Amino acid sequence: GEGIFFTLNETMLQRWARQPGLKARTETLGRRFERTGMRFSDATILPLTPRFILLHTLAHLLIRQLETQAGYPAASIRERIYCAEGERPMAGIVVYVGVGDIVGSLGGLAELAEPGRFLRLLTSVFAHADWCSLDPVCSEHEGQGPSQLNLAACHACALVPELSCQFGNALLDRTFVRGDLAGNILPLLHFAAGRT
Repeated sequence: GEGIFFTLNETMLQRWARQPGLKARTETLGRRFERTGMRFSDATILPLTPRFILLHTLAHLLIRQLETQAGYPAASIRERIYCAEGERPMAGIVVYVGVGDIVGSLGGLAELAEPGRFLRLLTSVFAHADWCSLDPVCSEHEGQGPSQLNLAACHACALVPELSCQFGNALLDRTFVRGDLAGNILPLLHFAAGRT
């Protein structure tokens, strides 16, 4: 198959992660996650961090955008999150065609990875993160899905087919991408523009 790999700027992520509102939302999901006893084979999510929730949510938003823009069925696309902090920080996302049929040989993902097209694709991802057809209910919800392991993320905006997600469609929150209406959490793009 084919795929797209990209990383986020470490300096920008560190500035973004200093927001107190992110820590509070992460702790809420972290406590719920601990209570479930759920574990995933990928240990990169423990302890749960704002960085992971951001990367995971971005991966889902990208998969949904690829379904619309490239015509790939979302069930044929998989995610892989590279997330670590500390001495060897990582902040990368791979979305790839995980089905070995005709869909995996269309060439569309590789074409969308070209810089000009990829920037347009990401612009669409961020635009769609701003609004869900179920807002304000989705964005103001205090817990959705099994064990309430999602905040601002539902079937209308961020959930993908179960096969596409290595974390069971859990631990998602569009607020980490778009910010909140109260201004307690600023959008990721605010930091990408170097304003803070």
